[in-house]
This record gives sequence, C-alpha cells and structure tokens, in this order.
Amino acid sequence: LNLIKRRVLNPKSGINVSPLQFLILNFSIPLAMTTVIYIGVWGFNLPEVLPVFWRAVFLCAFVNVFIQFSNAKAASFAKGDASLTAPLQAMTPGMIMLLGLTLGEWPSRIGVLGVLTMAGGSYILLWDKRPEKWYEWFGPIKRIVYLTKLQTLNAEEQSKTLAVSFAFLSVCLGTFGLLFDGLFTRRGINMQG
Repeated sequence: LNLIKRRVLNPKSGINVSPLQFLILNFSIPLAMTTVIYIGVWGFNLPEVLPVFWRAVFLCAFVNVFIQFSNAKAASFAKGDASLTAPLQAMTPGMIMLLGLTLGEWPSRIGVLGVLTMAGGSYILLWDKRPEKWYEWFGPIKRIVYLTKLQTLNAEEQSKTLAVSFAFLSVCLGTFGLLFDGLFTRRGINMQG
C-alpha cells in the first residue's frame, strides 16, 4: 500500500489526486465490505457493552483519520519516498511502550529489548550517512527541528523535512490510536468494534 500511495501521490507521477481524495478512495471499498459483513453477521444490532467501548471506538476512529491523512500527506511530498517515511512506522511500538510506562504498565525485559531493537532499527534506516557528532544520533528528530528554519532550506530539504514531520506525526497519533484500539478490544467484541 505504501508503494501504491507513493506512486499515486507523487507530484511527478502526473496523477492529480490530493491526499484526501486518495484516502476516501482507499477506504471506501473496505468500509463497504465491512458494512456488508457486519450486517450479514449481526444484522442492525449494536453491541450492548459498557460506554467505555463506544467512547474508545469513536476516539480510535477519530485519531485514525488524522493518522491516515498524515501518512498520505507525507507521501505527497517530492522527497516523501516510502523508504524514508515507512520505517518511521516501526517506531510506534517504542512510543506505545513510553506511553505504557507513564500509565504504569511495565513490559518484560525481552519485550523492552524487542521494542528498542525495532525502534532503533527504524531510526538507523533514516540516516543518510553514519552519524559523526553526538546530536546526529537523534535521526528523524533532527529533521523535525528543521521545521523552525523551513524557509531557509532548499526545496529538496524542505520536502524531506515535511515528509518526515508528517510521518512522525502519524507515529505519535498512532500511539493514541492503538491505545483506544486496545481499550475497545478489551471491553467489547473486537470484530464489532
């Protein structure tokens, strides 16, 4: 999907589709199929569960709209290659672990090692060259700092900075989206959610 999204949204492709149009087309078919399956299995009945279930479902859906828009927007920049933006998605587990730690959920040692390995690997994939100075080890964070000097960057650097920033926004929002996803999964019927 990332490769198709990049091809369709690339300004050089000649296909004149906005990120919003792409998202509407991309999700309308699965939505129609899911609706047919839902009605076929449960009819027009909604699950009778705790109010937390519906709150989590709507919050998850709301956050996911912005996640998908951020992903599509990142792919719409000239330098928003899938190889640059897609690895950032692997950082989501690290962000979720940090959020979990603030909420008092402690993973096992092997879980922490696995999450750090995935997050660290995606960081390394973003580097254009081996870091020479200590602050270069912050990988994509460096690109986000460039947002403050966006007007002084050349067009290529602006495109790269905006693409990474939107991809990183998607990762941060994904942390909350998965939190709400977990809430409705634990408090109701997963398929209906």
